[in-house]
Amino acid sequence: MTKKQEPRFVLNLKLKTQPFQEDILNKRFEIGRHLYNSVLGLALKRYKEMYKTKRWRENQQNISEIYKKNSDKDKAKKLCKPYFNIKNEMLKEFRLNEYSLHQDVAPMQRIFKKNIDAFTSQKIATRVWKAIDDNIFGKGEEVHFKKISIGLNSLEGKSNKQGIVYKIENNILVWNGLEIPV
Repeated sequence: MTKKQEPRFVLNLKLKTQPFQEDILNKRFEIGRHLYNSVLGLALKRYKEMYKTKRWRENQQNISEIYKKNSDKDKAKKLCKPYFNIKNEMLKEFRLNEYSLHQDVAPMQRIFKKNIDAFTSQKIATRVWKAIDDNIFGKGEEVHFKKISIGLNSLEGKSNKQGIVYKIENNILVWNGLEIPV
């Protein structure tokens, strides 16, 4: 049973940071960039291994041929169902799904647990999965690593209950012992 989608909103607030807090935040963003690149490297390695298999390439070829021959998308989707099942089996076999990436990021996060909490690292893995997913299913462009010069411009948690928390009653952002007034 799928979870009911609730409306989500983004609120940008100016943080009143001290220089030492900015240094800590910069360190955490850099750790987040490293985690992103590490998980992306694992995912791309698995994808390349899967792509090398004859089974994967033949399956993808069969899917594209069906879509080329049928202009009716619904009919093509029905005809491709067994090939989609093969595709999903192979993704599981090569551990290319969001939850596998969550498992992969967990031991990496433990090294940096004073700076990056588990929920934030899982969201980083989710970002990687979305990039890989778009690439696999033909909706996106080539996936790129985050460069040190650009880095990450944001990090997020899974909820406002743990990890990165905004306390509206105090107007404070709290994240792993760091308290920043807003």
